Amino acid sequence: MQFSLICVLMSCLVGFALSDPAGSYCGTYLDSVSVKATVITLEEASVTGSVFGSAVSCPSEAAVYDKSSGKITLTDITAPADCVGKLLTSYGIDPSSLSLQYVSTTNVINVAVTGITLTLSHCPFPLSTPKGSYCGAYSGAVIEATVLTLSSVKLNATIDGYAIGCNSEATKFDESSGVITFPDINQPTDCLGSALQSLGISASGLSVVYNAVADTIHVSDGAVSVVLSHCPSLQKVLRKN
Repeated sequence: MQFSLICVLMSCLVGFALSDPAGSYCGTYLDSVSVKATVITLEEASVTGSVFGSAVSCPSEAAVYDKSSGKITLTDITAPADCVGKLLTSYGIDPSSLSLQYVSTTNVINVAVTGITLTLSHCPFPLSTPKGSYCGAYSGAVIEATVLTLSSVKLNATIDGYAIGCNSEATKFDESSGVITFPDINQPTDCLGSALQSLGISASGLSVVYNAVADTIHVSDGAVSVVLSHCPSLQKVLRKN
């Protein structure tokens, strides 16, 4: 009887220890918003990601976690200087409408704000990085990007009949936000920069973000956006044809 009681108590303690949020949680909304929330302590979290191609970084958000209900509250969110609060306000969203609910049984965080809902699940570990070739198309354009290394990419595209071929375009990849930048794009001899200039596209308006959860790359020039997914393998193409 005593042994059974000890077992029950230990089970409860183990269950309790596993019931708190820990680590990093990731999620996306309509390929336009990506969020990574990292639990630093039960009183502090960091929030990174991207919104419509713009990087977001809130490294220290004060939080309160109610273990009995699973509710998470960002205590300073309505303060004028709060990072997440200012971000929501910039998009016309009332910061006080943000709801965060941790579900211990599935180890997810449900996010709701002004009619938008999003579920954050444990991020892949280690957090994945872009690999291989990604393809996408929209009216008048076909794009293929092949990741050579995290600092170099090969680009092939046809935009309104104009062919682009950049065999080794320098890149920088921010793993915390997924943002990909091209450090040489404003140089006169840069391949991608020259191509965009020929098309009348401003290099400063180019936004490229990797979504680690969906393993896709979101490309936008401010007017048009396209999502690049892993290209079909040659075997799949041959089978299809």
